[in-house]
Amino acid sequence: MPRLVSHPDEVKVVSRRFGQGAADIDKYLELGGYEAAKKCLAQGPEWIIEEMKASNLRGRGGAGFPTGMKWSFVPKQSAKPKYVLVNGDESEPGTCKDHLIFLHDPHAVIEGTIIAGLAIGAKTGFIYLRGEYRYILEIMEKAVTDAYARGFLGKGIFGSETEFQIITQSGAGAYEVGEESALMESLEGKRGIPRIKPPFPAVVGLYGGPTVINNAETIATVPHVIAMGGTTFAEIGSARNGGTRLIQNLQPQDVRQRHRCHRAGCVLTWPVNFPVARSMISTSLPEGVATCSTSLPDSVVAERMRAPGTSITVAAAPG
Repeated sequence: MPRLVSHPDEVKVVSRRFGQGAADIDKYLELGGYEAAKKCLAQGPEWIIEEMKASNLRGRGGAGFPTGMKWSFVPKQSAKPKYVLVNGDESEPGTCKDHLIFLHDPHAVIEGTIIAGLAIGAKTGFIYLRGEYRYILEIMEKAVTDAYARGFLGKGIFGSETEFQIITQSGAGAYEVGEESALMESLEGKRGIPRIKPPFPAVVGLYGGPTVINNAETIATVPHVIAMGGTTFAEIGSARNGGTRLIQNLQPQDVRQRHRCHRAGCVLTWPVNFPVARSMISTSLPEGVATCSTSLPDSVVAERMRAPGTSITVAAAPG
């Protein structure tokens, strides 16, 4: 397992349970797990969506679409079943931040999926993992099994009359199924190629039913939003992009790779395997470290952001 590195300035939200054994359901519960889902069950769909809107949480898969707004697009009434789909395909070359969430905090993905289902009135969620993540699939399947055993999933979740089921699915290693409509095609057993839009998934999605599709990091962040409160979560980010981002730098030794982090429409790039300018993310990659995970508020880099659509290259710090 890769060694995790953080910095004293780091504000841990989605990564706060990393390295604490939260893949075990008892430990997850000890660390406050599933309390957010219980709260949402009591508060109802409209409250959940308003809380998500207040959080300014944007999609963590690249497009950055506001999560609460996306959920609100799903029609309240539908002749066909509604679905929640977690995009854990992560097939873009060089990207592997989401695998840390599945590895260290799989129940956060499950809890976030439940909350999304409660928000839109879905009874079924799918967690779709890239084909190469066979060991991650085993971790997720165990977490789902444990959640069913505790009554957090199934026909009467948390002792209520509400039903929510979760199904795990792995891909076949196809790059293009990271695109949401191609992922739905793959899940339906078809060739994973993008669909023509409109219609959009919120209206006509998986199996023709209204569907919410979110990146795994987005979904794993949802329980933290509920626990902290949408307004509090928004305040630790920038004006239009609430909360923190999980950033992962990959090493090979002495190779400069450029990773992109989408923040409010801007592209931030920095060299990997070199100390990064302190004003950017305040971290470095020690020799021999396979990955470096850090979550910092967008406000840390806000001063370096320019108009949406621009590209900012951050030079390596001396030393």
